[in-house]
Amino acid sequence: MDDTRNASAWKQLLEAALLEFDNAKLPQRIETARITILQRLEAWRDGQQGDEREQLALRDALSTLRTLENMSRRDSMES
Repeated sequence: MDDTRNASAWKQLLEAALLEFDNAKLPQRIETARITILQRLEAWRDGQQGDEREQLALRDALSTLRTLENMSRRDSMES
């Protein structure tokens, strides 16, 4: 996957996780997005294209996924 596609892939996967209403599918969506975001952060650190704004967005996305995961776990425990 080239760098341009990597730069947008994590955004699409984050959106898919945020919009997933099926609790059975949500953990996999979160994990897939997390892995892709971490790979993008690693590529950014290795000097590939990207800027500080993207790095901040990637870190925010990881935080959002953690929140979504915690909410999902709490909801499943209440059910």
